[in-house]
Amino acid sequence: MKKEAIYHRPKNNYAYAYNEQTLHIRLRTKKGDVTRVTLISGDPYDWKNGEWQTIRKDMYVERSDSLFDYWLVAVKPEFKRLRYGFELTDEKKETQNETKIQCDTEILTERPDRSGIPRKNETLNAGMWDDDGNAPRILNNKNETISQAKDQNEMGILDETNDPTEHPGEAETLIYTERGFFEHLPLDDTGYYFCFPYLNKADIFIPPEWTKHTIWYKIFLTDSQMEMYPMIQTGPSHGEAPSRVRTIISVVTYKV
Repeated sequence: MKKEAIYHRPKNNYAYAYNEQTLHIRLRTKKGDVTRVTLISGDPYDWKNGEWQTIRKDMYVERSDSLFDYWLVAVKPEFKRLRYGFELTDEKKETQNETKIQCDTEILTERPDRSGIPRKNETLNAGMWDDDGNAPRILNNKNETISQAKDQNEMGILDETNDPTEHPGEAETLIYTERGFFEHLPLDDTGYYFCFPYLNKADIFIPPEWTKHTIWYKIFLTDSQMEMYPMIQTGPSHGEAPSRVRTIISVVTYKV
């Protein structure tokens, strides 16, 4: 999980009042790096048995660009105040290849690389001995698996075809707060978490009603009309002849 790509700030477009009851909270992560994000939030004064009480709500990918995923969630704090953090999960998948060795009374000469898998299409060269100083061996079984070859300390030439199989790997989970990253959820202090102090009505953008019926327009002049308005010209200054720009006359309207 790329920690350097994870970003949030408790203001502006990352945390804002959508209406009088709802907050929108946004988180940025590296594109395709995180499979699940959960918002962990609660009222800063809601405590029980010495632990801060939280609720969880899954976030969703609102949009993505070439670099990042942007996660969004809407919450309605009961008392219009909120402390919150994020639980990020990367559910990894490991791919294992079961490869069969193709042998037809060929001299198997090449030692395996560090992964233990033999390399293919190698011929016998002078001095190519195994780690124990043994000479190359000969295999006759075409379907002998790598594991069998390793157990018998024998080499083979790999077949061209592999059978990749996906197996669930160990999921990586991080808690992201204003104080950084944690492996476990800290519940002994709300100071770890991001803070939205109060959902104030004055901070909510409410466009005036009259804007819904407003028409905005622009006028573009033609070359002949520019002669009537000599100030509307483009070109060099200091007495040089301006160059005319031919345009069309039109009215472009915008209705909100």
